[in-house]
Parts: sequence; C-alpha cells; structure tokens
Amino acid sequence: MRRDVPLWVLIIAAQAPDWANAILLLVTPLSYGELQRWTHSVAAVVCLAAALALLYGIARRSAAGGLLVGAVTLSHVLLDYITGYKPTWIGGPHVGLHLYCHPATDFVLEGAVLLAGWLWYRRSLPRGARWRPVWTMLIVLLTLQLVGDAAVEPGCQAGDEQVRAPGGGGVTVGWASGGRGRRTLSGRRWGATLESSSGAVAKW
Repeated sequence: MRRDVPLWVLIIAAQAPDWANAILLLVTPLSYGELQRWTHSVAAVVCLAAALALLYGIARRSAAGGLLVGAVTLSHVLLDYITGYKPTWIGGPHVGLHLYCHPATDFVLEGAVLLAGWLWYRRSLPRGARWRPVWTMLIVLLTLQLVGDAAVEPGCQAGDEQVRAPGGGGVTVGWASGGRGRRTLSGRRWGATLESSSGAVAKW
C-alpha cells in the first residue's frame, strides 16, 4: 500500500463508476440501463481510470500514485463481472456471473474478500495503533454484507434492472463489495435495487 496516496482518494477511485452513474442519473434524462453503457462498460471505465490517473499524477506529481489510482478504478468493472451483470462495451452484450442473485455464495466470496482487504489494511498500520476501531470496522463491514445479501429479492436473475448506490458497503482498503436494498427513486417510474460498488483496493 503506497503511503503517498491517501485512503480517501482510493475510496473515490474504487467507487468512481458508481458515482459517475449516480451523478448522471440526477442531471440527465437517461435511465439507469442507458447510463450503464457510459459508466460501466469496459471502454467507459478505461477512460475514467485514465482520466483519474492523469489528474492525480499531475496534481501530486506522482506517476506511481496516478497509476495506482487508475488501477483501482479499473478494478471496479472487472469485479462487477463477477458480482453483477454489466455491459462489455457501448452497444455490446451484458455479461457477468451475477452472484448477487445467489446470496449465500455472494456472502462467502465477498466476506473472504473483505477479510483479505482488512488484513492488508491492518498490516499497513503503525505499531501501537489502537486495534478496537480496526476490529469494529471488520465487524461492521461483514454485518453490512450479510444484511445486503439477506435483502436480495426472491426470483432475482441476471438482467434485472439495478441501480448502484455509491457508499452502499464495502471495505476501506483491500478488495470490496457490499449490500443491496429495495427503494423507489423519486422522479423515476421504476423501482430499483440498490447495489454497493464492487471494486478493489478501496471501498466504502
């Protein structure tokens, strides 16, 4: 873990496609499904990752830091193909294992990823650091994951329309993912399932 890249930067980078989707939902008339092509396809995430990497690298004069930010952003879409059902490219087919529709399997996999990320984060802490908040973080994250998986609607299947909610859950450093819930968005005619972001290195 690079100490010259703040944790909050990694958090934003890991969630960047979801934040882009959420912002565009508020400022454009496009539906969630239409926006996915522009925020979660491979081409879209590559462009976003490159932009964030360049921005951070120039702002902090750190090429290595910029590459890390870009890699974290790019990891989002790669892991989405495991947990979700996402577009491959603009106008291309949707693919993914959609583990969100298999709550038990999803919890085991994502719980293991959360634990791995937590262990990595713990190793980065200086000696003498307070451990109670660190353990509390792990318990809270696993609880959020469990609640999210338990809230999956019966009959869920790949292709169901979903909306991502940045900050829905995940791990602060390491690999991440989180929970889902049912909600109707004001100003929209459809109900949407809120998913967490799913990416690597930084999530919350």
